[in-house]
Amino acid sequence: MKNVLLVFVISIFIFLILSYFLKDKKVSNENDSTIIASQIKFEELGGVIDNSIGNKLEYDFFGITSNGIDCIYFVMDGPVINIDFEIMIEEQLQYIERFKYYANRNDYQLKEITYGNKPKYGDSKEAPVYKMIINGDKTSAEEIGIEIQKEVFKNDNSTNFEIVP
Repeated sequence: MKNVLLVFVISIFIFLILSYFLKDKKVSNENDSTIIASQIKFEELGGVIDNSIGNKLEYDFFGITSNGIDCIYFVMDGPVINIDFEIMIEEQLQYIERFKYYANRNDYQLKEITYGNKPKYGDSKEAPVYKMIINGDKTSAEEIGIEIQKEVFKNDNSTNFEIVP
């Protein structure tokens, strides 16, 4: 009897773990009010921005990344969208100057802030965030985000991006 109970408990535990890790993310469909894409290309970015504007995402921001290094966030700041680059891992440090150069060349104000997240490098207490003030709408945020991915991170139209919270 003990063995049957043990097998039952272990089976439920395994089922719960598998359910958690293998659950499908919701993909866009016309009848779904909460839409989250797991992977997108540049041409699908506008739809995700629309979902953010329409409060159909879990948060008032989302990020795109192809490799964990090139992660930029589209942040709803009231009625406008700005773009954040948070430095969480050491490999991102090399892109700070390119991000700053892009902002400066395009006359966007850049603010260094933090959200209090602990980076995974050095002895920094809080990860720096470079907030590019673009005061964008959907169209301009989409265009600028794609430009940043292409110019700063050297991604192209074939790059697959994960949507991150």
